[in-house]
Amino acid sequence: MNSQAVESNFRDFNKSVLTAYIIVLILVLITLTAFLVLRGQYPIILALLAIPAVVLIITQPRWALYQYILCLFVMVAIDREIPIFLTDISALLVIAAAALDLLTSDRLPQQFPRLFFNFVFLLTALSIAAVFGYDPVVSLNPLARITFLMVTFLSLYRLVVKAGVERLVGMFFWVCVLHSVIVVVPFIISGGEMRSFGFSGTAYDDLAMLTLPVGLALFIWSKAEYATKYLFGSMLIFSSLVATQSRASLAFAVFASAAVLILSLGRYRRIAARQPSVEKALTGSEAPRPVKKRVAVLCLSVILLAAAVISLMPDVYGAVLSRFESALTFKPSGTVRTRLELWRSALMAFSHHPLLGVGPGSFRIFHEIFPSLHMQPLHHYVRGLSAHSLFLHYLAEAGLLGAATLVALFVNQFRISRSTWRRQQPIDQTGYSLALYVVGLMFLVTTLFEAGWIWGQFGFPFVFFAALIVRYHQQVNR
Repeated sequence: MNSQAVESNFRDFNKSVLTAYIIVLILVLITLTAFLVLRGQYPIILALLAIPAVVLIITQPRWALYQYILCLFVMVAIDREIPIFLTDISALLVIAAAALDLLTSDRLPQQFPRLFFNFVFLLTALSIAAVFGYDPVVSLNPLARITFLMVTFLSLYRLVVKAGVERLVGMFFWVCVLHSVIVVVPFIISGGEMRSFGFSGTAYDDLAMLTLPVGLALFIWSKAEYATKYLFGSMLIFSSLVATQSRASLAFAVFASAAVLILSLGRYRRIAARQPSVEKALTGSEAPRPVKKRVAVLCLSVILLAAAVISLMPDVYGAVLSRFESALTFKPSGTVRTRLELWRSALMAFSHHPLLGVGPGSFRIFHEIFPSLHMQPLHHYVRGLSAHSLFLHYLAEAGLLGAATLVALFVNQFRISRSTWRRQQPIDQTGYSLALYVVGLMFLVTTLFEAGWIWGQFGFPFVFFAALIVRYHQQVNR
């Protein structure tokens, strides 16, 4: 019997066994539900009813990806002691779906995706830093988190082809648009006094910061029938960023939006040089887009939105303006001063342990390593926090070795996205290529000053877009 026949029989066997397991599971579920109804155990019944949903998700790769995107925008703690969040459960479902897809596949993957070895190098560097760190036991949680993110990345990379990069980028955008409404409404009702984040908690500003340039790229390069929808959605996301009153995220979002406009105009000029009739109203998927007109419409829309807020909601405008003015001072206070104190502490740790740092996870117990910090006036407010800069955090905890592998990971994902953008491609694909390119740029830039794309729940958006960037690069270069 040849190898193809063996693979076919193995696949058929796996599918038949899986079908039998599902049938048995359904029968057991019905029996248990009936028994619990008779005993009045309704909470357990609800838990049992979740089993079919789990089975559906892990047996349907598209549903696994869709629920992952939805859960990225919901920050719910299931257990704060460990800690476990809803996004952790969502990632486990993605891993289970990818494992099942691998077991029922005709063949095993021939090679690891790009960026995988960057994760391996990062995990190796952190392991070395943990061995020589202040408390190796404290380092177990960060090491487990990096391992979990790496497996999630591999799983997403495998499943992305089941739904398509374009569809997933679009779904991420529209889920963010829907969530932006939830963010904006309470902000307006409060007269601008309340910072609003919706179900995402303080993670929303980072998610919206990534999504705004995605929407603008799709607006500029989409067909005419979709352009208005993308513009409206992007304006909602921009409004929600203002509602969060997160100054750094809004500044980075504006930077990313400017990058989208500059790159789009540059690509437009190159197209115009090859096709002088670029401004004509052409039709068809390969027709060039009226990029200049759409950039002008975008700028006009922002001006009109700002004018409407200033004239119709002066209280909201005043509240937002006062918060941003407080950051532009030579005597920073509030969160700005706290962030500067965190950065100072991270640099202090690096100066004492430049090669391997104080050990992964040890920055939160920094006061135990350097007791003199108790004399600092702001230490009480920053105790137990991260460095609020992924690069400085890794310098403090893993030294030059860990920071170098971290930078290599983010530089590599940016290089892949840039390589994809530079390739000649159909007009219909330009918006998605530009969106992923600017997202890759944002990951790289914010790693140096903001965010935490490798720690905690912030790692899940990064591995999602990293999988999209790698897959789209393969798709374009195929």
